[in-house]
Amino acid sequence: MGLNRTKGLDHLRQSVAAYLEAVRLGRTRDDISMTFDWMERPLQRLKTLTTNDTREIFAIIDILIDRKQGADRDAIEWLFQSFAKSPTPVNTNVLKGLCVRTVAKIRKMAKPLPDGFEQVVQMLELVITSLGVIKPTTK
Repeated sequence: MGLNRTKGLDHLRQSVAAYLEAVRLGRTRDDISMTFDWMERPLQRLKTLTTNDTREIFAIIDILIDRKQGADRDAIEWLFQSFAKSPTPVNTNVLKGLCVRTVAKIRKMAKPLPDGFEQVVQMLELVITSLGVIKPTTK
């Protein structure tokens, strides 16, 4: 990774966010299948370096929210599925908390929401619902 791990991880997140933006922009004009293939490399590197930390999904979504340019539902779903394929266990309390925080952050954006963000909210709300009431973990 080099000398500055934090900066390197941020560059990987920015790279994935740029590919997500390319998917959104190219959806109606181009064949975007190669974009997903190209996005796989920085995403895999990010997952490897962070031991598949689910918080990285939300860090990438935060970049898109901050840009206020829109999101492609299929690309966001692909991002979640990529992390879901990992054998690394996910802390459901953390996942639910991140989903709730991200939904609230998107809802605070200017109305109307940029393209695709309403679908992202719906997808995150489904995740929240599917997790149900999370019981505190006991030691």
